[in-house]
Amino acid sequence: MTQPVQLVRLQIYNKTPLIELLKDGAYADTNGDGENVGDSIVYNFTVTNTGNVTVSNLTIDDAVIE
Repeated sequence: MTQPVQLVRLQIYNKTPLIELLKDGAYADTNGDGENVGDSIVYNFTVTNTGNVTVSNLTIDDAVIE
């Protein structure tokens, strides 16, 4: 008597870590008198996980805004 064959299905996923970082800035006229020293640029960052690996605890370190 032969043993029945057990079918095992295996799916293999390639890990592809990938992150997209977009940075934009907007001029902020601090006192309403046009561009001059002391005005600011407000930066916004958008981070998108475009890979297939879970990502957590990201930190953005940008020397321009420090």
